[in-house]
Amino acid sequence: MRKKKKGVRSLKEKEKELASTLDGLKVLETELLAGKQTLIEESKEAEEALEKAVAKEQSIGARIEAIEELEKRAKKDSASEVLFNAGIKGLKGEFKDYIGVKEDYITPIAAALKPYETAIVCDDSADAIDGIKWLSQNKAGRAAFITSKTYER
Repeated sequence: MRKKKKGVRSLKEKEKELASTLDGLKVLETELLAGKQTLIEESKEAEEALEKAVAKEQSIGARIEAIEELEKRAKKDSASEVLFNAGIKGLKGEFKDYIGVKEDYITPIAAALKPYETAIVCDDSADAIDGIKWLSQNKAGRAAFITSKTYER
């Protein structure tokens, strides 16, 4: 009988241990489900942020393309481009294409020469006058001119 009581007691203790383990597993399951839900929510937020970033990147890309297209049109319609296409002799190119600057000085020089970057370099003042006359007669805009003799100083 003692053995039977001892066996019953042992079974009850094991049953308590198993119940305690089961309770622990239920708590763990609840924590895991809560963690899973948090991860799902964070994933959704990350996806939304990614979609916004992609949309913003596409918008910026479209803006860049539009600006580049405007720059192409402006260059095509610029007085210097029109003059070069007209075949006026003695015109060399735009001033910005003729100056060489050490890398350390690019920013300050570019800022200082900004108004003259599209000035047209020509052989001499007679070529500049021909260019001015042509622009005036054809109502093709305005341009600044620099003679290569001035530039070479």
